[in-house]
Amino acid sequence: MPVFAGAAIKAAMNSLSDGGKARKHVRPGSAARKAEGREEEMQREKSMQKGNPKTYPAINLKRSIHDLERWPEMVKGYISIASYTLFFGIFTYLVIWQLAVPDAFDIDNLARNSFLDQDGALTNIEQHGDFFDYLLNEYDEDSGEFVEGTGPYGGILGTMFTSKYYNDQPIPASDAGFLFSYNKLIGGVLLTQTRGKREPCGVNSGDSAYSMFYPECYTEKIVTADPPKEIMIDVQHKCGEKKRASVFNTTHPKYQDYLESIKASSFGIALETSKELANVVYRDTIYDSFQYKYENEGNKGFSAFLSLSDGTMLNLQKIQYLKEAKWLDKDTRGVEIRFIFYNGNLGTFSFVQISFTFGTSGRYGVYDPEATSVQQMLPGGNHISIGTINMEPYITTDDFSRLGLEVVFLIWVFYDMFSLSIALFKIATDRDGYQKGDEVFNAWYVLDIVNYACYIQFIYYRLQVLQMSVCNPVFVPANNYLTIFEEIYVIQQQQLTVNFISVLLGIFRFFKYYQFQPRLQIVNLTLASSAIHLFHFSVVFLVMLFGFALIGHLNFGGQVRDFATWFNSLQVMWESLFGAYDLGPVIGNQSISYVDPMIANLFFYLWQFLTGMILMNIFVAILMDGYAEAVEAGKEAANRAGLPGPDAVYDDVTKAIKKVFKKGDKRAWRYTDNTLLTVLLALDKENSDPVHKHHTYIKRYEKELSQLKDERDRMDERIEFLESMTGEELEEKPFHPLWQDKHVTYDKIVEHLQMQPSLKGAVNLQDVQDIYDSSLRYVEKLPHQDEGTPLHVSVADDDSRMQLHAHLEERVKKLMLDNTLLIKQHGQLLKKQAEVLQETQERAAEAQTRNPIVTYADLVVPVDSNATQVCVLKRLCMCECPCLCPFPCPFPCPCTVCY
Repeated sequence: MPVFAGAAIKAAMNSLSDGGKARKHVRPGSAARKAEGREEEMQREKSMQKGNPKTYPAINLKRSIHDLERWPEMVKGYISIASYTLFFGIFTYLVIWQLAVPDAFDIDNLARNSFLDQDGALTNIEQHGDFFDYLLNEYDEDSGEFVEGTGPYGGILGTMFTSKYYNDQPIPASDAGFLFSYNKLIGGVLLTQTRGKREPCGVNSGDSAYSMFYPECYTEKIVTADPPKEIMIDVQHKCGEKKRASVFNTTHPKYQDYLESIKASSFGIALETSKELANVVYRDTIYDSFQYKYENEGNKGFSAFLSLSDGTMLNLQKIQYLKEAKWLDKDTRGVEIRFIFYNGNLGTFSFVQISFTFGTSGRYGVYDPEATSVQQMLPGGNHISIGTINMEPYITTDDFSRLGLEVVFLIWVFYDMFSLSIALFKIATDRDGYQKGDEVFNAWYVLDIVNYACYIQFIYYRLQVLQMSVCNPVFVPANNYLTIFEEIYVIQQQQLTVNFISVLLGIFRFFKYYQFQPRLQIVNLTLASSAIHLFHFSVVFLVMLFGFALIGHLNFGGQVRDFATWFNSLQVMWESLFGAYDLGPVIGNQSISYVDPMIANLFFYLWQFLTGMILMNIFVAILMDGYAEAVEAGKEAANRAGLPGPDAVYDDVTKAIKKVFKKGDKRAWRYTDNTLLTVLLALDKENSDPVHKHHTYIKRYEKELSQLKDERDRMDERIEFLESMTGEELEEKPFHPLWQDKHVTYDKIVEHLQMQPSLKGAVNLQDVQDIYDSSLRYVEKLPHQDEGTPLHVSVADDDSRMQLHAHLEERVKKLMLDNTLLIKQHGQLLKKQAEVLQETQERAAEAQTRNPIVTYADLVVPVDSNATQVCVLKRLCMCECPCLCPFPCPFPCPCTVCY
């Protein structure tokens, strides 16, 4: 009996809500009485349905169950990606706040461009004299040189230790040391020199053939006089931590050795015994700058400290004395300028360090602002480090709000790590864990573990910075250089590295949460389908990149800065792929044509052709194929689910909004999706599944599909032939089959060869066949004919061709008309078939009533086991209709209708 699915669902829901309990007497107005009233209302509705039956639409069980089961997974996926987005947002916010990125940029920009002039004066320091000019003299941007006679107030020290306002009024002591109004210098400026050791040139003394001419070489080995750890005394800090300080145990046996090492490190005026050189002025100001000094690990070397408390004149005079006493010489390997200032408006301390490296070629590495990333990889060069540090991170209400977020982030990280550990423990302790755990322990699981390890490292560095800030309070004003900021800066740089890895992995982890949504996971599927091709492409590309980088380094590295090292060559070749080049040819920031014009142009255009035009397009093609494959896979998955295409995020959001609004209907609180799913699953078990394989109609469809495909192939071949017969002029198509009708034999060729004066005599037929065999095309006349008209004619004049084309066009029109008539007749036959079937069934029922022995199978007899047509006996057919059977009927009847 037919079952109305809608009524069955409502009946099942009613039975679930009723529970089969007997009705009891209840007090009017109570909750039970209200529930009973709702039941009576449902009964009335049911009785009305019996009086006025309705036709309910049939429900697709599988499709409905699929949608109901899929929706919770979609909700879970959106909740997961929203939760991870919140987690990632908290992390990025904490990183930005802890490092004070906007404020740090303002300070960095002020120090680099307005104060240090890194794009101007800093680029012209090549020799030792330029270093002192940078400190004391003004710089002329037009000429690109330091102006003599503008010292000692013209350089950066004049700006730092200025004693007058811009209107020449004196600066009071309370305002001394301000840099650009709001940044107050702490302690002073520290100049530190690094000196190298001299050694005989060559591997061993006297090995070089030019040792007499150039006896000593200036190596990269550094002169040091650090005290042994045994003589250093541990000093307990505020937090109970013990650190080694510059307090020595003078009674230790190694203390005298330490003093001897300091004396051995002396140079310049520290070695002079003449009173004229080692005068009182030098001894009181710069004498100790010519000896190695050790304050702590962050402050050691040949240093000169310009204290803010000494005043402007004395500090500038110290620089003049250092210049006169030749503090920098051939043994100098590098110089550093370091200072600290505090900005009360931002509440931050800033540490600035300028490093100059004196190369073995005989000059300081020149700073190049146009290619900073490349220049930093070259030997030598100067470098600017600026770090901004907040020594009081928790003062305001906003700071404590951020502290709360830090606690939340800390708990969140350890909770996720605990969950991952539990999952890993279950996999490890399960007997079949390595098999069952494949769905859990995958690449995403490993990525999660590494990412959370980076988060823990980030938390550790943060706690370390807080500990150092609390345990090492800064007391200002100070008369020495404070190294605590450098120590915190080093930790911050390590934290930046960890943050880079954490953010990068965090971005990759988003792809894990895209998998639940068919449209979002398109990138995942594209990369997965292209992975093997991208791997092999990378092998070819890296060979090209490394090879051309090596060629550039060998041919241009001796004269072009960007190819001076192999790593520089790799970088500029990589950057050139993204447009960092100019025609000329220019790769990097300099033209390479002046080195060798022919090699440079060949190198440039080969690189651009092979990589920019070929390999990069292959790379795009690989991704396009992967994308097309991913899109097709998404469509196939959607089709299997009965959808025209994959659901978009918009569709899911729209459905979620509808479900939210549906919650406003109180009936939805009772008829939930879970209840509906339970009912549908029960109905799915009650109803049998449709038989798909080995079913009669499936076989019939497969047979019909095969016949239609064969017919389509024959029609395609016929259409192709007809198009070739009615196309362009034959003169333009020497391969056309019609030309096979215009042929000759070897006898005719031999006959005409005998007429050639060059041959002079008889011509051998076999020789002609052997010699001209590869030059002649053998054809066979194809006997295609259509209604008595040959397809190939022997006469190829214009009139015959026109007649042939006209005949073929007419034939095509006739075939199209016949095809239309056949379709029309087929429709009429189908209609007639339906009528005959109905009449046959009626007469079979009548015959069964009159003669129970005769069955329907006896009346309808198949003509052929391989055919779908059947013949009907005379008493069941319409005798006035024409016979439509394409083959004789096995029964002697004057009129047979086949369908």
